[in-house]
Amino acid sequence: MENELPKKEERKHVSKRGAMRIANCPHCRGVLFKDFTIDVAVGEVSFIMRCPHCQKNILVTINNDVHLRIPE
Repeated sequence: MENELPKKEERKHVSKRGAMRIANCPHCRGVLFKDFTIDVAVGEVSFIMRCPHCQKNILVTINNDVHLRIPE
């Protein structure tokens, strides 16, 4: 996967402010998710969503954490 961002880059798009977690678009840094929680017992979920700000596609993977990547 050529366009796959390294894990260090992925984590730059998810930040913690106190107890609140915020996920930002890797293209425009607009807020995608705010104050979210992850239920680890559910497993892994993967989907492509469109940023409401810049209208570009983002691959979202949720397992123990949220990973945002630019799809191929």
